[in-house]
Amino acid sequence: MKREPGTHSPHPHDPAAASHAGKPAHDTGFDSDGEPGGGNGSQPGNGTGSGIGFDAAREWTLEECPVGQDMRVTGVRMDERHVLRMLELGIRAGGLVRVTQRSNFGGRVIAIGTGRIAIDAATAQSITVRPAEPNTHGEQS
Repeated sequence: MKREPGTHSPHPHDPAAASHAGKPAHDTGFDSDGEPGGGNGSQPGNGTGSGIGFDAAREWTLEECPVGQDMRVTGVRMDERHVLRMLELGIRAGGLVRVTQRSNFGGRVIAIGTGRIAIDAATAQSITVRPAEPNTHGEQS
């Protein structure tokens, strides 16, 4: 199929195409206050801080966050049935998680406490996080 010059049809699985609306593609669940809500409109930035493109000031999805960094869950943006399943697994707003492995197709293995959970790419894109702040004893809170 031939296209006219200057026309563009974004690939449906392209994260950049999903970000054109100014919010995450999965935006039907609950925010960190437990209320139904949408995305915060944050866009991936250039990154500052660690020198590896990690911007601690912005909200991340689990798909975007680096391996080994303790993160605090800020939102689970899914339908109610899936939000309840995340709660059963221990993934809830305010909880600590850490990505321990990344798969080639966007899936992640995350640590919650001493347990490990494998999640698919769509789930990793639907869970928003921020870096956990260290407490006064040097531990992650």
